[in-house]
Amino acid sequence: MMQRCSNGHEFNSDFGPECPVCMPADLRPGAAPVKRTVVDQSPSQLPPTQATSAPTVVVAGAGSKRIVGWVVVERGPQRDKDFRLYEGQNRVGRDANSHIVLSDPLAGGAHAVINYDGTRFEIIDLASKNGTFLNEKSTTVTREELKNGDVIRIGDTSLQFIRRV
Repeated sequence: MMQRCSNGHEFNSDFGPECPVCMPADLRPGAAPVKRTVVDQSPSQLPPTQATSAPTVVVAGAGSKRIVGWVVVERGPQRDKDFRLYEGQNRVGRDANSHIVLSDPLAGGAHAVINYDGTRFEIIDLASKNGTFLNEKSTTVTREELKNGDVIRIGDTSLQFIRRV
């Protein structure tokens, strides 16, 4: 069921009661505690002024409903949208069958994969024409481990990676 948190972010509560945008990115034991946003249980009563045009896009990795992270579009045609990442492979590209569907014309149909193997995240370029870039590096990556806060650039789209597990 779609809900809206007190900050106006829309999210699917079937995957948890807390807003993925407002909750801390690092939930590992020993991580610094961060106050979480409590979800408004009656989102339909929020005044229209609190609504945003940046919905959470729910995607699914193969056979998993465990959310392990997010990517938030910082720059590009879908700015402020966020995509959930699930265990396993999360395909990124323009193709409608991708888990993370980008509207950037410079993104390939099957551009890259963000993989979580249970211990680490990595970005894997799928031999894309325009390449995949990490942070501010000017060289394309083929396969690179992702760290919390890394910025993935595909075409004119920049995606900030947020680790949950």
